Amino acid sequence: MSTTRPPRLDSSIYEYWKVVWHHPVIIDDKKVEVLKLRDQWSTSENKTSSSNYKAKTAIYNAIDIPLITAVISCALVMEKSKPITSI
Repeated sequence: MSTTRPPRLDSSIYEYWKVVWHHPVIIDDKKVEVLKLRDQWSTSENKTSSSNYKAKTAIYNAIDIPLITAVISCALVMEKSKPITSI
């Protein structure tokens, strides 16, 4: 096991190591969700964002470029298909 690089992740258990983070939002006067400015984030929102960054960095350092491309492609397809599945 390398000390300079995390262990390679097994793509068969993607759900286990997938990173999901959503930008903090606030509801404005018109009842519309608006992204919070970074200086308005709570301590827990800052910690969650930092943990998300560290997790993504570990994932990107642990897998090779073709797999990263495949993961990103799948994420984009899933994101684009959400409106279709919600009908």
